[in-house]
Amino acid sequence: PSIAAQCINAIAGIELPFQQWIEVIDILMGNVTNDASAEKLKDSSLEALGYICQDVNAAAVESKSNQILTAIVHGMRQQEPSVLVRLSATEAMLNALELTKNNFANTDERNVIMRVVCEATQAPDTRIRVAALQCLVRIVSLYYNYMDTYMKEALFAITVDAMKSPDNNVSLQGIEFWSNVCEEELVLACQEQEAREEGRTPNVVSRYYAKGALQHILPLLLNTLARQEEDDDEDEWVPAKAAGVCI
Repeated sequence: PSIAAQCINAIAGIELPFQQWIEVIDILMGNVTNDASAEKLKDSSLEALGYICQDVNAAAVESKSNQILTAIVHGMRQQEPSVLVRLSATEAMLNALELTKNNFANTDERNVIMRVVCEATQAPDTRIRVAALQCLVRIVSLYYNYMDTYMKEALFAITVDAMKSPDNNVSLQGIEFWSNVCEEELVLACQEQEAREEGRTPNVVSRYYAKGALQHILPLLLNTLARQEEDDDEDEWVPAKAAGVCI
């Protein structure tokens, strides 16, 4: 981790809630989007943005959410030659997702976010793949009602492929995605029932993604469950445990 990024975050945590030093977001964005910037400068700037999104109250940086997203998306592009920059950008996206409510409400902006995240799930570097899958896990919880098109075109195939991965970290995120889908749809089922009883229309209705995917994901979950090793650390969250919860 960059010491400079941590220092910037510490100062931003004091200043930004009072709308002071708000220009730091533009400075960091400029560092990332300037092609002349050194790799380390881009990397540290993205780390700083990720820390700020994670630690500073969302209301304090809401006015700069577009600039934050511009920097992150720029760093996540397939054309980005630096693995470190792309990884830091993907990790920053994970922290920024709760700030992107307005962006997800806009179809074009949502398409851009989903495209760079889905592309990152196919990166050669496993760390980038895992971070991108973590983004999808968070996205399906935060923005379930926007997922219909993406589920059909990409998310189902991406997450099922992840579940089949021999890499535990990748497999784990594929399973977590479907656990989150199930949790979301259980909540929506309860809300729909309450709405019917009260004679009103629910705000969001279930798309029954889990039910539709069941015949494909259940065999994978059962196979993963059977892969549990005797020497697995009982405190470690491994795919076999995640599969049990998902089932």
